[in-house]
Amino acid sequence: MKDQLFEMLLSLFEEALLNLRKHHQQLEAANEKSQESIGGLDYHYGEAQIFQPPSRNAMRVLTLLEQVKLTKPAIQFLMRLRHTDMLTSVQFEQVMNFVMDSHLRYVPVSEVTMMTHLVLAERLSHRELLMLEFALDMENTQANMH
Repeated sequence: MKDQLFEMLLSLFEEALLNLRKHHQQLEAANEKSQESIGGLDYHYGEAQIFQPPSRNAMRVLTLLEQVKLTKPAIQFLMRLRHTDMLTSVQFEQVMNFVMDSHLRYVPVSEVTMMTHLVLAERLSHRELLMLEFALDMENTQANMH
């Protein structure tokens, strides 16, 4: 009886181990395929450097240096843009590169807004870009609309 139970447990363990290995091989193959599609992209001057494609379930954690450089409202602004999918993960990294390259000791929301504008300007149509500039101008002048 004990031998049969032990054999059943051993066979279940072997099946689980084989499934785990198969799953691990599939993940490695998918990772290699994504690395080939990315091709080891190395961007300069405000463009993000990507080592692995982002997952939809992944959460970007700011480093200590990034947290110190950004003001709290600027961090909240960026996170809101990221979570509402107004910024893709690559665009978010581009903005963070601009932030880290900034000469300012503390980067306020107004600067982050301008950096975001620079990044978004690459993918927006002419009309959308005008609307964005109008919104930024309205925000900067603090004009009240009736």
